[in-house]
Amino acid sequence: MKKLTKILIVVFSACMIALIFQYTHEPKAQQPVISENTDVDYDLTELSGNVVYSQVYSMMTNPQDYVDKTFKISGIFAIGKDQHGNSMFGCIIKDALGCCQQGIQFEWAGSHKYPDEYPELGKQITVTGTFTYKTEGNTIYLILQDAQLSQI
Repeated sequence: MKKLTKILIVVFSACMIALIFQYTHEPKAQQPVISENTDVDYDLTELSGNVVYSQVYSMMTNPQDYVDKTFKISGIFAIGKDQHGNSMFGCIIKDALGCCQQGIQFEWAGSHKYPDEYPELGKQITVTGTFTYKTEGNTIYLILQDAQLSQI
């Protein structure tokens, strides 16, 4: 587990350096701003990969700044388990280089049965929901509550 953690830290660091370089050297870099033309606060589906990844990184490092804001994100459908073995459904967002990824958990509004009503693993999805987060030990879980889910 320690070896995996070290590998993840190295990969994450390399991706962040590449991301920072590309983001700061892009002539017309898009800045993440509050959406004005949609019914969500942050529509990340309209931004480039690196800007989206930067926004998700900001959400991870300063989650308190985004509580109760609505987000629209696109990514890959995934399933994980929390520390207690409970299933978590998520949307995986990759950076433009494809080397780094970050997941945001979502809680689909209503009652839905897995796997019958969920997309196939790895399918492109769009999720819209209200941001919150929880911490367990050193782990921060980003969550979109009351989410609406659609397949791309």
